[in-house]
Amino acid sequence: MKISKDITIGEVIRNYPNALEVLNRFGLNHVNETEIQLEKIGEACAEHGVPVDALIEALKENVESEIRW
Repeated sequence: MKISKDITIGEVIRNYPNALEVLNRFGLNHVNETEIQLEKIGEACAEHGVPVDALIEALKENVESEIRW
């Protein structure tokens, strides 16, 4: 799964549990709420004033350790 601004936060969390740490670091610490899990990353960033490119880069760096080849 490719992390982009067009996937939901719920998808990221389900596929990469380590992503919670990054989301919390960027102030998206209420990701257990159903509403935000259904939001696309880009939408959540816009709503909460989070720089989407920085979040996506941090997510990609953090979840690489979870990818199994």
